Amino acid sequence: MTRTPALHYAAMLVTIVSEVTSTAMGTSYWHTSAAAASTPSRFLEAIRAAPWRGGLEPAADITHTKLEVSHGTVPDELVGTMYRNGPGRIRVGDTQYGHWFDGDGYIVAVEFNGCHTWPSMQARYVNTPRYRAQSVFPGKAGLATRGAWSSRGDGTLLSNLFRIPTNPANTNVITHANKLLALCEGGPPVPLDPATLATLPADADARSIRSFFAAHPKVCPSTKSLFGFGLQLPLLSGGLDIGWPPKLNLFELPPGSLHPVRQRAVPLPFFAFVHDAALTASKICIILPPWAVSLQDFIASSLGGEPLGRAYTFDRTKGTIVLIIDRSSLRISATAMLDGAPSLYHVINAHDDEDGRVVLQLAVLNGRREGLERNFADMYHAMWTTNEQCRAVEYVIQLAGPDEVQPGEGGAPELDEGINEEIRWAPRAVVLSQREVGGSMSKPFELPDVPPTQVGRKTRWAYVNCRSDNGESSGIQDAIGKLDLTASHYEHGGSLMATFDAGVASAPTFIPRPDPIAEDDGWVATFVYKPDEHRSDLVLLDATDLSTVCTMRLETHVPYMFHGSWCPTTHVGRQQQQPGS
Repeated sequence: MTRTPALHYAAMLVTIVSEVTSTAMGTSYWHTSAAAASTPSRFLEAIRAAPWRGGLEPAADITHTKLEVSHGTVPDELVGTMYRNGPGRIRVGDTQYGHWFDGDGYIVAVEFNGCHTWPSMQARYVNTPRYRAQSVFPGKAGLATRGAWSSRGDGTLLSNLFRIPTNPANTNVITHANKLLALCEGGPPVPLDPATLATLPADADARSIRSFFAAHPKVCPSTKSLFGFGLQLPLLSGGLDIGWPPKLNLFELPPGSLHPVRQRAVPLPFFAFVHDAALTASKICIILPPWAVSLQDFIASSLGGEPLGRAYTFDRTKGTIVLIIDRSSLRISATAMLDGAPSLYHVINAHDDEDGRVVLQLAVLNGRREGLERNFADMYHAMWTTNEQCRAVEYVIQLAGPDEVQPGEGGAPELDEGINEEIRWAPRAVVLSQREVGGSMSKPFELPDVPPTQVGRKTRWAYVNCRSDNGESSGIQDAIGKLDLTASHYEHGGSLMATFDAGVASAPTFIPRPDPIAEDDGWVATFVYKPDEHRSDLVLLDATDLSTVCTMRLETHVPYMFHGSWCPTTHVGRQQQQPGS
């Protein structure tokens, strides 16, 4: 029997009412017809098996909208804009990107204007060439462009021959020289309009940087200069050197410009994945785990073979090398070898101690790098244990004077003779000690953040995205932790944790209070995904004790974000006052 329009709309109304009622009664969104209609069956099955995976689903652009404060009150001193960046989608229809890090960049901006004005939010995909290409890809089957871990089209050699990996601009977002920049290791910075998040043409000053622009530059809190770095690949990143392995370009940007006051390329011992670095008052530390690509595999990938990211292998025999670089000259002043070849993505912090030693604090992976990368390659089926997460490890490195340690000495293994002379003949620094820190209450974690005033300085506190358990479940990290970096792993210390009922927290953003009186004087913001409702909250915590200050309800979800920053500037102004204000 053919339905009349009236019967058709009545049936739709019954369905909607039924789904709203079932959600209110405790049925998960992922068991509704709306979820079935919008999610391909293989992804829906994976999400139903582990609902935290719903936070990986593609996001939509969000126009400027107010946020309802459902609990607590926004502090009156909180004025500025929080920016976050992460993969807004890791699948296009039924086609999944080859790695979490290959998803399309998605910027979220939340503006605060104190307690008498509603917070407001907007979100937008970075309009990269790859994002535009995908929108017009014929038939929209497969991927329009090649990624660092993803094949183009049908994945054949012909479809990928001489195809350069594209930049997703999905890892970090920073403000510098009054510019908002989306960053990723795989390309130059992408400028954005800080008020609308619209993607802008390439910055003329940034074109003078002779390399890619990696996702974790460091800003010196004393000088406000930005110290950045990026791989210098022939024909791809502005570098002219065609030697192997590629060099790492270091550059310093003054506070008011994207034009470097100095830059210099330093050699690498192997083609490394350089994601993060450490800054001290006098040094830059580049940490190189032996996660590397061989020349043979690089050539094969360039000729249409496996994507470059899949060509990386972990070779413990190379060791984890620290290049210690003088900030003023950008030259390698020493090298060190970390015991056990630890693997990592992120630095926590570093500083020069009173004896001139470098104190380096790293988020060291508990297990094998290969296991972590398998999870990243298929997040919809990832199973998380403590092995795929991190612990905080502190290294104290002695930089001996020229009369104390000769090149090639100092307790570190000899480096291969094929390594560039600048590295091979640099003095060998001595790792005097290493210890696990964070206190006995700390949990496995990732994505550390420290107050911006403490970058390169001795600090007690770091904020992390941690597990609420010790690995009993198979879910991703779901809580926010505060690590006491002065406490060993065996001491009680002052480490704290905030958990969220039926919610999954993503990476923290530390927001300093204006004129702070202590390093942890401020707030910590995190998006908390609610799997059963397929939406998120924005939760603001007191940075001193991780108590909840306020919760802002979103009607949509924000995918798990990677990194971001705080800017004490608003762009839209006082949009709409709260009722009763």
